[in-house]
Amino acid sequence: MQDVVVLNSTYGQIRLKLRPELSPKVVALVKQLASSGRNCHACKFYRHEPIPQGWGQGSFYGPPYALLQGSLAGMAEQPPFEGSPAVRTGDACIIPNTREFFIATADHTEWGHAHTVWGQVADAASWLVIHSMPTEPYTNRTDGAITTRWLTPDVTVPFSISLEQQLQESKLQPS
Repeated sequence: MQDVVVLNSTYGQIRLKLRPELSPKVVALVKQLASSGRNCHACKFYRHEPIPQGWGQGSFYGPPYALLQGSLAGMAEQPPFEGSPAVRTGDACIIPNTREFFIATADHTEWGHAHTVWGQVADAASWLVIHSMPTEPYTNRTDGAITTRWLTPDVTVPFSISLEQQLQESKLQPS
């Protein structure tokens, strides 16, 4: 049975299946945070960029950049770089050299193998929650030739993280 972490917000729950076969060290850090029982006061979503019209056509990949980004600042340590296949829709990825992560809302082949994939959106209900989160109001930030959208502080979405309890099927034997 696959482990699942749950990101709980006022918009609902986002369930992410963990991918230890790709990124065992990062998954261990995520599970440690999720099962610690500590509040992660800095865990929040602060960037949500929609999928723009024409995504992937003629090498167009934004802006906006088709992702929901947040912080796992409560992790015990900065996660290592590992498990970096091409980013696909639904992948939960660590941004290198940070405790920040994103959930891809579209394929990101343009990024090559630049991000650690540690999870995958688990179900349709989680997608409904992701799509219900605000994408505006936002401010633009430009770094070199790249402009990104950042939610204004009044609409960032705090979340808690927990490890979903997996129920094992067992047959009760009459005595």
